[in-house]
Amino acid sequence: MSAPPNISLHPMVLSPLRAAKPTADLHRRSSRQLRMWWLEHAKDIAETIALICGGVYFGYKAYTGYLRVNLSLSLQCSRQSASGTQDFLIICARISKGPNGSLTLHDVQARVSRGNMSEVLRFRGIERSSYGEQAEPFVRRAIVWDRVSATSPALKLVPGETTELAVHCTVPKDSICLIEVVVLGQQTNRNPFGQWKASCVSPPRPT
Repeated sequence: MSAPPNISLHPMVLSPLRAAKPTADLHRRSSRQLRMWWLEHAKDIAETIALICGGVYFGYKAYTGYLRVNLSLSLQCSRQSASGTQDFLIICARISKGPNGSLTLHDVQARVSRGNMSEVLRFRGIERSSYGEQAEPFVRRAIVWDRVSATSPALKLVPGETTELAVHCTVPKDSICLIEVVVLGQQTNRNPFGQWKASCVSPPRPT
């Protein structure tokens, strides 16, 4: 019986077989290192994504006006007899500050329209009065009504605060009046101004 032939493989045939195992080991090490990197940085990545989402959310809210200063305005009007032909018209404006920011009041006006005539009335009381020292009945600070504060002249409303302002005029007894009130204010420490308006109708008193 003849001896089996001596078969030898060419080195080019053996090299892929020898290289297969190191390549697989390298792939496993790379996958393990990638998993470890994700585990180590997962918290940082999640926090970064949360910050980005939060920034986008609040940016959208600011763009749509959700974070702008807010205020509610309501009116109450009444009439009382002043003479045989005239009535006193009393206008009370209630201003309530919402939760977003503080507001500096610049002007509050009312316009009373009847037929082709109108009258503009300015509400008093939006200026901060000055004060000085008074010795009687004890040493204290007292309001000086006829002097506006030089250092902080404008009245400010903080969130949740409410104030009421009133003004009056005379109108003919038989007239129906349209009352419009406007508040002009500025968010404290910011440039934009805002306006708030309300209106009501005052009919003649029953006779």
